Amino acid sequence: MDATIVWKLASILAVAVCISSAAGASTGEKANQEPIHINRIYWCIHPYCWSMYSGVPEGHDPDLWNAILSWEQRVHKLHMEFVSKMKPDEALIIYPIGSSKPMTELIAHAQKTLGRRCIISCTRYCANPDFLNDVPDPICAFLEDKDLPGREEWVHDTLTDKGTWETPEGLAEEMEAEIREACKTIGYDWSIGALKVIYYNRVLALDIEEKFRNNGLVYDPQRVRGMAFGEGLEQCAMTWKCMLPHYMGLAHPIENDPSLSVSGAAYLVNAKFKDRIMFPNAVRLLLWEGEDGRPIGLFYRAAVQLKDPQLYAHVPIEGLNLEVWVMNDKFWSAQANAAMPPGDLHVPVFTADRTGRNAYYYLIGNDISYEDFRDRLSGVEINTEVR
Repeated sequence: MDATIVWKLASILAVAVCISSAAGASTGEKANQEPIHINRIYWCIHPYCWSMYSGVPEGHDPDLWNAILSWEQRVHKLHMEFVSKMKPDEALIIYPIGSSKPMTELIAHAQKTLGRRCIISCTRYCANPDFLNDVPDPICAFLEDKDLPGREEWVHDTLTDKGTWETPEGLAEEMEAEIREACKTIGYDWSIGALKVIYYNRVLALDIEEKFRNNGLVYDPQRVRGMAFGEGLEQCAMTWKCMLPHYMGLAHPIENDPSLSVSGAAYLVNAKFKDRIMFPNAVRLLLWEGEDGRPIGLFYRAAVQLKDPQLYAHVPIEGLNLEVWVMNDKFWSAQANAAMPPGDLHVPVFTADRTGRNAYYYLIGNDISYEDFRDRLSGVEINTEVR
């Protein structure tokens, strides 16, 4: 499934099944409940997109579609087992999507097993700022033209769930100030889709904090650890948590677990997730061994702010028969660029913030063992330079 389809599926959250995050606790029980200290938080983000369909959508390869659906069904079983084995100091946050059988089964099982340690982050209004589609210099216009048609309504509806939720005083001004600060670093030439990401991450943080308070869950932001999984691995499962560490004041990034996630990338369907390499600035290298034995890698940031400069992984290509894929499209290959002089391939580190400054560039090695591939990529230099 490509990015467009997955993002459209995410918008179906407007009709997602929302079950009370109180997980069965009555008002009286809430008033008397003892606090539960949480040391690890898991995010399950839009986990069952393929199961929402009764058949193969027009224009999609049936073999690939059904292979990913089977993968999703296997992962659903892993999710159910995972919930059963969660520890007493762990909480699970679910962002539901649709009302498929696996979605309703997971929610019911999590609520029964975890009680108030299960948080359902129900639908909040989440729409693209389409009023900016045909506006010249849209980011600049968004900041400077307060009378821009559609601007006030979009900000209000996004921050208040169309007036159904009371937000902290001054939140709109806070968000605008953050965007202005970011533009000092990254300029104004970025996609309007990032506005949806920054505003909705902020709302998600408020929603999660409120539900934790209501359920008597407490955590130390300097110590608590987070892990996210869901669909797609490099799409919603990264996008809808990428800025939460900043907004929730967490000292540690929220990592991603590919073993509990699904992607639309054909080469990951039966791949084995092998390792996560840690770099500074929350940069991570995820590594797989493909079904055909070829090693696969993805550089991404586990936490990001809009103002962060773009980082690049400088991959030495001499003697490395490398391919670069964006989902199921081959973007670059060493074979097709054999005349390229020796040096580094400057791979933008993926941020999932939808600014359009990068993409999920999967690196696939040919004629190289997994171990050698891992050693070469784990030693790369990462910085803001494009040499």
